[in-house]
Amino acid sequence: MTPWALVRLAARLALMLAALLVALHTDAQTRDKVPHIGYLWLGAPGSDKATTLPGFRQGLRELGYQEGSNIAGFSFIVTDFGGKWVELLHELVPHATRVAMLWNPVNAASRALVQAARQATGSLGLTLLSDEAGRPEDLPQAFEAIVEQKPDALIIDTDALILSHRTIIIEFAAVHGLPAMYGLREFVDEGG
Repeated sequence: MTPWALVRLAARLALMLAALLVALHTDAQTRDKVPHIGYLWLGAPGSDKATTLPGFRQGLRELGYQEGSNIAGFSFIVTDFGGKWVELLHELVPHATRVAMLWNPVNAASRALVQAARQATGSLGLTLLSDEAGRPEDLPQAFEAIVEQKPDALIIDTDALILSHRTIIIEFAAVHGLPAMYGLREFVDEGG
């Protein structure tokens, strides 16, 4: 073997050994890593301690997950609910033909929620009226638009902005006699 062939062979072996060591190190780190759960609560700080959080933790324990040792990821995707809310609203208010939806266009999940609601209203022969509020100051204009559109019912987005202004939204629906579908319990707890 020529000296250059030996150098090339040694370089290849060193490269293969380095790749193997990196792969073994990465695998060891992955096995030792404890997964974490990010828990996002849209209500007032601490308001979930008596309602949602204990049940959430109990559910994880029942599935064999223990905090600090093997907790897995969790995601609450509401986009699938858009169609279900329309179907429920249609059953509860069968004479409704025009349904307004108050939502936040800044939130990508809300856009998907509206799309699901739009598909469901179309398949039921209903009209979905889209009313957007991306900032708190947009709510009065959205309320005016809803009044002008004269819907038979109202669907409320689960967005944090909408949730944080739930009191005025609940009052608006009550004053105008609009049957409303709220996606979060906090609305119902406050009279919605």
